[in-house]
Amino acid sequence: MNERIIRISERVIEYSYYLLFLLVPLILTPFNYELFEFNKMLLAYAFTAVIVDSWAIKMIALKKIRIVRTPLDIPLILFLLSQIVSTIFSIDRHVSIWGYYSRFNGGLLSTISYTLLYYAFVTNFPKEKIKNLFNVAIISGIFTLTYGIAEHFGIDKDIWVQDVQNRVFSTLGQPNWLAAYLAVTGILALGYRLSLFRSTNEVIKNPKNQKNETHESRWKFQIILLYSFIVAFYTIILIYFTKLASGIFLFWITNVLFWIILFFILKRKLFIETLLNCFIVAFYVALIFTKSRSGFLGFWVSNTVFWLFLFVLMKRKVIKLFLILNCLFIILTFLLGAPFAQINRFTLPELQKNIQTNNQVVDQPSKPVGTSIIDIGITESGTIRNIVWKGAVDIFRHYPLFGAGVESFAFAYYKFRPVEHNLTSEWDFLYNKAHNEYLNYAANSGAFGLGSYLLIILVFIWWTIKNIKNSRLSGIHDAVVTHSSQTTSGLKSNIKYNNNFAFSILQFALFASYASILITNFFGFSVVIIQLFFFLIPAITFVLNQYSPLGNRQATPQGWTKSLKQVQDDKNTKLNKLQFAFVVILLFVTCYLLFAIYRLWQADFFYAKGYNNSRSAEFSPAYQNLRQAILLRNNEPLYYDEIAFPAAALSLALIDEGESTGSAQLANEAIESSTKAVTMSGNNVNFWKTRTRVFYTLSQLDEKYLDEAKSSLEVARTLSPTDPKIVYNLAIIYQGIGKTDEALNLLAETIRLKVDYRDAYFAQALIYEEEKQNQKAIDALNFILNRINPEDEEAKQKLEELK
Repeated sequence: MNERIIRISERVIEYSYYLLFLLVPLILTPFNYELFEFNKMLLAYAFTAVIVDSWAIKMIALKKIRIVRTPLDIPLILFLLSQIVSTIFSIDRHVSIWGYYSRFNGGLLSTISYTLLYYAFVTNFPKEKIKNLFNVAIISGIFTLTYGIAEHFGIDKDIWVQDVQNRVFSTLGQPNWLAAYLAVTGILALGYRLSLFRSTNEVIKNPKNQKNETHESRWKFQIILLYSFIVAFYTIILIYFTKLASGIFLFWITNVLFWIILFFILKRKLFIETLLNCFIVAFYVALIFTKSRSGFLGFWVSNTVFWLFLFVLMKRKVIKLFLILNCLFIILTFLLGAPFAQINRFTLPELQKNIQTNNQVVDQPSKPVGTSIIDIGITESGTIRNIVWKGAVDIFRHYPLFGAGVESFAFAYYKFRPVEHNLTSEWDFLYNKAHNEYLNYAANSGAFGLGSYLLIILVFIWWTIKNIKNSRLSGIHDAVVTHSSQTTSGLKSNIKYNNNFAFSILQFALFASYASILITNFFGFSVVIIQLFFFLIPAITFVLNQYSPLGNRQATPQGWTKSLKQVQDDKNTKLNKLQFAFVVILLFVTCYLLFAIYRLWQADFFYAKGYNNSRSAEFSPAYQNLRQAILLRNNEPLYYDEIAFPAAALSLALIDEGESTGSAQLANEAIESSTKAVTMSGNNVNFWKTRTRVFYTLSQLDEKYLDEAKSSLEVARTLSPTDPKIVYNLAIIYQGIGKTDEALNLLAETIRLKVDYRDAYFAQALIYEEEKQNQKAIDALNFILNRINPEDEEAKQKLEELK
């Protein structure tokens, strides 16, 4: 019975990792507040619970605690400790534990989950099954990029607010996240394709006894490459440019016929190679469609690293394949465009655009003499990143040791937000990440967090380079000796994933993929699938090298083998009562955790409905849905913050209907809900803004609430001193309570913070009109029309009234 339990546990762990890599990139639902990351994070939590439970049951059956040691033990322990300490000293402990709502990845719970997945993998995952894991990851990538390409051609263009045809995001939710994911899976697919037997046979040949086989492989390989080019150019020319229905129909007919022929006449492995070649072509196309600069840069760095390793390993034998694949990517980039302006001006779409522009005569309207329109336009993302990075550095300087708290960037950034952020097109956006993973850790976790995070990276890079250097010659020797001493069939069965050619290729691919993560993280931040790869690529590498508890490379995990043999030799193969009790408890705990994860999903489902109802001014259903969300999860301050305003709005509506008792109850509930939110998360600026809105609404019932609104906004101002909206709203409240001079001073401060704030100038004009200072009111309106928006109808109308 013990042996059976062990086997079942091992099988559950193995297939859970398969499903993790398959489903996390793909899963999304239309029912949640955040469609993508929330579901991916909960799925990762669910599989973590199942995997860790199976691991624990396996140890109970073996009567032995088993955790394989790896070179990353000390860095991982230090990193986890840094996140715990940072959470303890966080400015918002709730967010540090759970992660920022709508991002979720990065909280303490997620870090614990990834760490457990890492150790469960290196301890339990069978080395001989790594190949299956590569297959699953590539299959998931194929589904993801296929949908991304279809998205470019408008399959879901009417669903999203974003222009998904211009910048696809597939099932990842954001173009940069998709590009980062494609950069990882694309290099893994390329490495896996080269590690296959026939690829090995093509580059390491024995001309004495393999001449015919080599000739046949060359001929078939040319067919595969030719078909790959056909797929690429048919897709581009017939679909992307001409968009002819007949061309699309012809392409799919020939495509299906070709695959039927390949399936019947080619051997299985060659067929798989063809699939992988087509995947690589599609990967190039999908990566271009994301128009992500960080993804492009991450791919080219990892691609370069990968091929450099191959050159060292094989010298000139891969030059032909290198030229074919990289020239293909360059050709596709020329045909489809590039995200870098310096490169894009030489691509076909941009050249066509320039030709069309030169052939058109455009009449430019003349500007009024002596005026200069303030035109921010769409601020370049690099400019915005530099500003956000500056704020992140200021946070780090203020919290140098342990940071502001895990995932607390959204709140800390408000306090250190540079004034120049107000002059960008995203001046009123909420930034809950630093858009640089390293600065994000510096701001959130301080020197301790960033240092331990970098230590993980440096130790893995150092170990990989050292290991590749030591195993390179033996890998080539093993492959050549095996090839020269075996027949073709013997060679096929003896090339396995240890120190031989295929094994080395997989190591290179894993390391290059890891390098792509480091690059894309410099210009962005990790999401769930990228974080999984960040933790599990080293785990996969160590399993391929098969570390023992002492860190020595072994052919098999000896600790498990010995323990299992003891179980098999034991006459008493049944669980004793204590073991049985522990197994039952673990199963109960796992079921409880899975149920708790489902309740989290359900609570978010009702929160999303209530949130949407509230934005549509449907306050009654909003209130009901948000109450249900709170019943399911009563420790989430965001839910209390969200329900406060619908309750206040309903209170106002009941007064109009003459129901004073019900109105008073809802008013009290609105205040209590807002108080709970700011008590649980006092540094959340948005909660204080909501509280201001609630009291301002209730002031229509009783003017005493206007002072409470002012006080709440003053707190928000201390938390976000450079936010012009807060200062502007504070000015409006001061004007409402009759303090005109203070209101004008605050409006002047608003303009100093944001010189092109149209509403502030218009408010000035209204106040000056009330104060009979018409010339100042005219000057404020003229500034709007001459410097901000010459077509502002409201300003024109008010100017005519004053004149």
